Amino acid sequence: MQYHALSLAEHFRRVVLLGYRGGEAMPEVRAHDRIEVVALPPPRSLPERASPAALLSTAAGRGADSARLLAALARTGKPELVLAQNPPAVPTHLLGVAARARGARFVIDWHNFSHAMLALKLGPLHPAVRALRAAEVGLGRTAHAHLCVSHALAAALGERFAIPAQVLYDRPWIQTSRPPGAQRRALLERLGIAPRAEADEPRLLVSPTSFSLDEDMRMLADAASVYRRARAERPGLPPICVLVTGRGPGRAEVEALFVARSTPDVQLRTGWLSAADYRSLLASADLGLCLHHSASGLDLPMKVADMFGGGLPVCMLDYGPVVGEQVRDGVDALLFRDADDLAAALARVLGGPRDRLESLRRSAQEAGASTWAQGWERAARPVLLAES
Repeated sequence: MQYHALSLAEHFRRVVLLGYRGGEAMPEVRAHDRIEVVALPPPRSLPERASPAALLSTAAGRGADSARLLAALARTGKPELVLAQNPPAVPTHLLGVAARARGARFVIDWHNFSHAMLALKLGPLHPAVRALRAAEVGLGRTAHAHLCVSHALAAALGERFAIPAQVLYDRPWIQTSRPPGAQRRALLERLGIAPRAEADEPRLLVSPTSFSLDEDMRMLADAASVYRRARAERPGLPPICVLVTGRGPGRAEVEALFVARSTPDVQLRTGWLSAADYRSLLASADLGLCLHHSASGLDLPMKVADMFGGGLPVCMLDYGPVVGEQVRDGVDALLFRDADDLAAALARVLGGPRDRLESLRRSAQEAGASTWAQGWERAARPVLLAES
């Protein structure tokens, strides 16, 4: 959504970016004189239990979120366009009602289905999931236009819900070149990753995450254990440091798991970085990891686009045919299906000839050469600025 805000601002629109409070906005967003950032309190998280009391409490919290969001929108003046990302369907779909009441166009950018995310916790037949599905689809149909992140998702929106959507792939905002050796080492030392002896420096693997239910960090921990055993049999395999970056409701549980599984030669760590350091880290790393398995099987993770923007090849969980819209197995990515597969892929690429990893990196750089602005001009501008 920050990328959308920047693109709209570059087309001489005044943009009010309503978002949940968390990390800082991108430096480009903070510096732009046509973008105002309004930070709202974080939304109520999904219930840990499916009890009626827990669901009612969550519904009440989402109601309060909706009121705050609508109040913030009311203070922005009369908008020409209201653009919302889905998920979350609630409260953002309610913006459509407010937009129509104020004569504004309402556009939804679909990244997944909220009801599919809730089904991961409650099951697909739970009444709350069915109710959310009805609300998500019903309110979704009231939008004037739709964007979505994959052709598979566009097909599902059209075939299941009669919602036509224009595909806008996630792409990197900019390409980031791999830093020179000294600059890279300074970044890693600042993050506490690089050891004193350069010969013992581990290969750096980065896995951005929101610590949500659609990412299996236990699979990553299991793969690390398998890789550790492989190193005992193949001394030529390098040590690795896996840095999982991000924030989210499941972070504390993952950190406890990582403490139990981490060793000096196979480190498992978590961290949070600024936008600038995040880009530099992706460009500095040796390999990206994507454990995203998709609640719907139809979305594509933005983190892979970010990795390609830094020329970083990725080991990516193969969760369905849609994955082929984003990566090419054996060319710019290595696909895996379980922990053993992931460990084998790491051993193959990190323990093999150096030129294999470099070939993957060159292909990742080529994949990241198409930036957000190019895709936005082609796919999103005609939708968002249709009447301009």
